[in-house]
Amino acid sequence: MVQTEYTIALKSLIKSKGFNKDIMAHEEFRKLGEKLTDLDMLLAHEFAIKFTDMNPEINTKYRNRLYCRPIKTLTRVQQKLANTKPEAAFKANSDLAAFRVNVPINEISKVGSKLKDIVDRYNGYIFERNSITDPVTGELTDIVTYYFVYIPDYKYIMEFQVGHEFAAYVFTRDSMLRDNPNCGVANFWANDFYNHVKAAILAGKRLYSEPLRTEFLTLWDQQGLPREHIDNKLIMWFLDVMCY
Repeated sequence: MVQTEYTIALKSLIKSKGFNKDIMAHEEFRKLGEKLTDLDMLLAHEFAIKFTDMNPEINTKYRNRLYCRPIKTLTRVQQKLANTKPEAAFKANSDLAAFRVNVPINEISKVGSKLKDIVDRYNGYIFERNSITDPVTGELTDIVTYYFVYIPDYKYIMEFQVGHEFAAYVFTRDSMLRDNPNCGVANFWANDFYNHVKAAILAGKRLYSEPLRTEFLTLWDQQGLPREHIDNKLIMWFLDVMCY
């Protein structure tokens, strides 16, 4: 099986430091990232596809909800490595093999449990970035969470973004806006709109009811976006149907 200078160094780092939430702050990931090549970009993506193929209990049950994200470019990873914020270097290394798992919020923990079962079977490691369950009430505090997985046979750290489809929708457009602020998509963080929607989802409210419907149209109009460009996902959430 193909090994690279990067995968050998990653395995050694995890062996010495462990693999849990504490490792996210290690600056060693910045130097580690400097070993990445275009071959690593390709191999990480191939291993991500292999993971879904070899673990049908996820790929079948969440067939329409589990997405292996597109292959990363080395240039984009290098840009992330240049970010000096805490945990930025780890995030750059963990984004090579990335997944989105879109599920109703009451199924987030079920996906986490299934991932843990798979990781245990492969003698790997897994941790959740931040718990989204209130330790006292047991209620959810967010609509999305992140699991990080390292399985030696798969060579690269894998990131699983698990949560409500609205979060994935917004985060995708955040990336588009970061790359091109004039790309013509809405910024859903304006007017604190994302957080208003998150609160509604957590409360089980209908997204197309007032005041969110009016907030959505106001946000859209304020950013100078033609209403005819509102896509089907947004129509479903804010103009027609209930959130799941």
